Amino acid sequence: MVVDARGFGKSMNPRALLKHGGSVELAAQTYGIALENWLDLSTGINPVGWPVPSIPKSFFHSLPDYSQSLLNSARTYYGCESIIAGAGSQAFIQALPRLREASVVAVPALGYTEHEANWTACGHEILRYQSTAELQQWLDDERCDVVLVINPNNPSTQQVAKTQLLQWREKLEKRQGWLIVDEAFMDMQPENSLAGVSQLKGLIVLRSLGKFFGLAGIRVGFALAETAVLRQIAGELGPWHVSGPSQWVAQQALADRVWQQSTRLRLAAWMSAYQKLLDDTLGPIVGCNGEHAHLFISYRAERSLGEHLYQALAKQGVLIRLIDVDEREILLRFGLLDTRESESLKKLRNSILNASETCL
Repeated sequence: MVVDARGFGKSMNPRALLKHGGSVELAAQTYGIALENWLDLSTGINPVGWPVPSIPKSFFHSLPDYSQSLLNSARTYYGCESIIAGAGSQAFIQALPRLREASVVAVPALGYTEHEANWTACGHEILRYQSTAELQQWLDDERCDVVLVINPNNPSTQQVAKTQLLQWREKLEKRQGWLIVDEAFMDMQPENSLAGVSQLKGLIVLRSLGKFFGLAGIRVGFALAETAVLRQIAGELGPWHVSGPSQWVAQQALADRVWQQSTRLRLAAWMSAYQKLLDDTLGPIVGCNGEHAHLFISYRAERSLGEHLYQALAKQGVLIRLIDVDEREILLRFGLLDTRESESLKKLRNSILNASETCL
């Protein structure tokens, strides 16, 4: 079997080869720039995450049975009734398609690609909606059994109101359908979350500790839903699917209200300054201001221009995400930068200005 540079066999399911942010080592090899000289803005992860203390040694030597302390902290943090932990929200993205017989699944045309890839791999029919109006028409016509909403959307940042989502859930539930809401980037605005009503039939909410908490490496996420659905998910995940050290870290982070409150204020301030810098330097080039989801900013650009900017930045050791929209447009997504890092801000600004010179 032929194995590519990332260790994946060419005969594997193609969903394993989807591109994601954080591939800075590959970029370092590709562009011949030392790893320590890169400014990695390719992810939507909090650049100053929850500070992990020393982990008690006992968690490394015991089987990681479900921690009730973790689940209690998660119920309190999310304000929900029933919840299950998994190895990041990715575990649920992969498990949920296996719990239904062949269904018609509506997914956003622009969104986190793992959702569509996993439903497709399990033999479900996919409908890609371009707008909420189009999705509404499909629901009125009873064309879909499952609806996936990424709220706020990654990478477009678009949000759907809670009232609208609950109306869609009601329509789907009458036909034993599901509304799945991926809230990986919702921690900055908990008032817009559906977590508090996630026990309603036909509703499944996915959350993650990888983004706001900056704990992507511990691989902890949650599914919030009615108990019957969670039992099905648990059967798919099997035993010991979240490590003991990860459960302990997650429980501490979810219980740290002081850090959570101060971090929301800090990130909001950083984003304001960060957006101004990017709008002032990048906006004139691409012809628009960016849209943000608190941990990243996305800019639409004409395809050839966007690809040129991406390459020009990479050649200067700045890694961002380049995301297809259609044949004509592309998205440039910039992960949040700690605005206290003056040298990093200077490097980013100068890199954009240098890149722009080659576009004029």
